[in-house]
Amino acid sequence: NSNLSEIKKFAAEVADLQKNPGQSYNNIRENYAILCQAVSKKSAELFNDRFCEFKNNNLSKNALNPMFHYFFRINGVEYILAGTEKKNPFAVLVLSGSDWIKEFRLLDIKALAKPAGQPEVVLRFLFKKLSDRTEFSIDLIVQIRWSHGKFCGNPEAKIYKSWAYNDLPWCMDILN
Repeated sequence: NSNLSEIKKFAAEVADLQKNPGQSYNNIRENYAILCQAVSKKSAELFNDRFCEFKNNNLSKNALNPMFHYFFRINGVEYILAGTEKKNPFAVLVLSGSDWIKEFRLLDIKALAKPAGQPEVVLRFLFKKLSDRTEFSIDLIVQIRWSHGKFCGNPEAKIYKSWAYNDLPWCMDILN
């Protein structure tokens, strides 16, 4: 538990430094930015390595679909998804998983380090529309952050979408 007390002491020093920045504060911020970029890069590399292993062990063209279905809310049945995005109401009809497979193919998922004020990774989903064979991508942003402020608590990840449901080609706007 001495390790835990050292972590708490360090976190308190970081919090105090943020409240009362001294001359060394800019140097610390630069080093923190380097740390964030290194964490982003390593996280993307780990995802890509593990994902490559997964693909090598799962050769079915539909092996990637469960991950995609989870993040993009594809279900076993067609359904209506409604809510608000950026304070605007939306309602879309979402294709069922079996209908989705007839129209689209998930080709790959790539993780890319994203420069930001904290560690971030872009998960780029690559698709093909089967009717015209066009390829397109849709991104999710994964923020890797501290659960209770810098160097406090454990690191955690939060996923943000960078798109609106109305913009997804497998969702049909039913409000307009």
